[in-house]
Amino acid sequence: MTDPKEHIKQLRTRQENTDPSLLKALAGAINRLEKAFPEQWHFLMEFLQNADDCQSSSFSLELTEDRIQIYNDGRPFDYDDIESLCNVGHSSKAHSEKGEEYIGYLGVGFKSVFLISDNPRVNSGGYQFKFDKEHWDDPSQIPWQITPLWMNNSIPQIPKQYSTAFDIPISDAITSETFDKLVQELSAEHISDTTVLFLKNLETVNIHDRINNVSKTIEKELLESNSEYEIIRITVEQDGEKKTNKWLVFDNIVSVPEQVKDDPMTQRWERDNLDTREVRVAFKLDDNGLLQKHEGTAHMGVFSFLPLKEVPSGLNFLVQADFLTAPGRETIHRDAPWNRWLAREVSQLIQDHVVPTFKHDEKWKQNFTKVLYPKEGGHSLFNEEIQQPLQEYLKNSPVILTTDGDFVKPSDCVTIQDSLDDLISASDFSELFPDKANIHSDCETVFQLKNEMSDGPSFSSSKGLSNSMEALLELKSSNENISFFKSLYQLFGEWADSTLAGTRIRREPVVLTEECELKQPKEVSCPANGVTIPEQLRGSISILHPDLRTSGILNTLTTLGVDEITQEDIEHKLQASNSLNLGRQWPKLDEQSKIDKTRECFELYLQQEIDATDLDAIEVLTKNGEWLSPSSAIFSHEYNPEHRIEQLHESGLVPGNPDFLSSEYLRSSDQVSQWRRFFEDLGVDSNLDKTTFVEQIAVETALRFEETQGREAKALPRHEEVEGYDLESEGRVIEVKGSDSSSPSVRLTTKQFSRLKSDRDNYYLYIVRNTLSRPRLVEIKGENVLDVDRSIQINFDEIQTISENEYEVI
Repeated sequence: MTDPKEHIKQLRTRQENTDPSLLKALAGAINRLEKAFPEQWHFLMEFLQNADDCQSSSFSLELTEDRIQIYNDGRPFDYDDIESLCNVGHSSKAHSEKGEEYIGYLGVGFKSVFLISDNPRVNSGGYQFKFDKEHWDDPSQIPWQITPLWMNNSIPQIPKQYSTAFDIPISDAITSETFDKLVQELSAEHISDTTVLFLKNLETVNIHDRINNVSKTIEKELLESNSEYEIIRITVEQDGEKKTNKWLVFDNIVSVPEQVKDDPMTQRWERDNLDTREVRVAFKLDDNGLLQKHEGTAHMGVFSFLPLKEVPSGLNFLVQADFLTAPGRETIHRDAPWNRWLAREVSQLIQDHVVPTFKHDEKWKQNFTKVLYPKEGGHSLFNEEIQQPLQEYLKNSPVILTTDGDFVKPSDCVTIQDSLDDLISASDFSELFPDKANIHSDCETVFQLKNEMSDGPSFSSSKGLSNSMEALLELKSSNENISFFKSLYQLFGEWADSTLAGTRIRREPVVLTEECELKQPKEVSCPANGVTIPEQLRGSISILHPDLRTSGILNTLTTLGVDEITQEDIEHKLQASNSLNLGRQWPKLDEQSKIDKTRECFELYLQQEIDATDLDAIEVLTKNGEWLSPSSAIFSHEYNPEHRIEQLHESGLVPGNPDFLSSEYLRSSDQVSQWRRFFEDLGVDSNLDKTTFVEQIAVETALRFEETQGREAKALPRHEEVEGYDLESEGRVIEVKGSDSSSPSVRLTTKQFSRLKSDRDNYYLYIVRNTLSRPRLVEIKGENVLDVDRSIQINFDEIQTISENEYEVI
């Protein structure tokens, strides 16, 4: 066995006797290696890895103004460890051959300490030495970072409970800004509680921040272990306060595929000699042992010299595997086949081990999909190899707990509104959804999986009833399930009156009648106390089911629109009923009786007791003294219609003898608009041929205009209009266009436009607007039409521009 002091002397001599050019090249290589570590504080993770590799159970870091001291209680350094520490890229092969698994490379990882120190010191296993930049006259000519110098005094001292100590004086070359950042990152406040979660041996991490006078202890305790998982408790104590978290950890040892071993990047990172790797996932548990979401990160539990690092994963749990990092080592390498293989193995671990375990545990079976379903974002590697496959797996696998205790695919489930769970029996569900399963009331999942499910019965004030809710109501009404409707109306009653007054449910068939039929609230009446519904009216009135007339339910239904029916209402309805039965009575009535009966129906119409469309037996009196069907009559001017056909008829612009509605019905000018609406509903004006009236009035207006101009015009018979115009007037050929609009656009037919072009000097276009109210003629020369627009369509703005005269007939 080599004496530690002699071993250090041999290492120093070996370096000093190496060819100077090689020494200089090696020194430059080490300097570049140091710079490969992007942050000064990454060395902490290297020391944690080193402690775990040495089977340490306890680790301590003490931070002061001028130095960092680190201790662990693991296996003391031996010959091979010192060889690694004083080399570059050299692992402890001897320990590997003994079956000891390492997550770090001691030699390379230790080089990160030189980012902050020029003379770190080591005391372990009888070795006490340092690396000292200032010892050498020209440090650039020698790799001083791997050239050890023996120390005769044991600095740093090793406390009794530890076996290895590192003393790291902070270099004077460190800027104040970098020092502040270093202090911040190494402070107790910034050391993650999950630092020890994925380390195999470390159980306790102590951080003593003497600068800020803060101490923190992180302890790991194994609470439960079986063939599928471990439950680990992490306890953090800081300034006398304790915080505890529990984690559910799954792991799996996976074989490295040959094609992954053969990849150049795998070989460059020296993973090609490995046969297996371990992948792990950890889920946070609450105080009751239930799963809960946690900001997901991927931990690079590193086999080589890389620091542990957390990368956002877009998951709700932690992932740990031997991921390779991209250049700069701040993130995981996206395209490395090694990383893609590991990520796929994580996904497989979840499907093959995690999900089956969750499904068999009473605590976890209800909400595990809520935790497993990924969030948006995260590293692209995890999005492609874990998030997306996991989403597809959860959507297409039996992961949803049903009321029967089974698991089915989301698409085989039905979601039911929580408030309705107790109101729907198993037989109800089977009848409504014979091929679906009912999701368990305690099953919690994410909306993405709910979107895969069929919509079950639900209702809301804004959306009303879902389709399946309507089917449920039909089923319950056919079964005469009064207790269901009582419970449903009690749920409605939990809404505020203002909500009930504006809800869409007011227009839905939700009220159960005494015939066990469903009606809209406004279609249902509830008899006031002491009121009896005559048999004559029972077929025309929907009455609220008698078992639903309790005060609380009735208040809710009244707010929804159910009407209380009084004795006075009964009398009105009887009167309305008699009015609706006019078919046999009407021909026997004299003229005054018909007018009186029409007035009676009008009053009932205003009270909304009858609908005018039900009065198909009524005829109306015209000014010609005839009784006609309403659709054959035209409104007279007393009813203030939109048109003025009666006045136009009186002025001779409307030929014939139209049937204008008599004004005998009107008793007061205050009710003119109501009478007009009543007769409109009966059908007055409904058969009015406006097109014919417009054409007749337009031509008659044009003839009168010609007369005022001293010209004798004549209208061509309809069959002669093939010439492309309507009137001939002392050399003029005139096309007449009529419109009821105040600002019409007109269109010439192909024949009319052809005649216009061939006879532009004699062709005139007369446009008569407002034909049904106040006809107004616009005179336009044909040549002006062609000058403005050589198209068949002429807009009103152009008509105004090119018109010669305007003429208003009345």
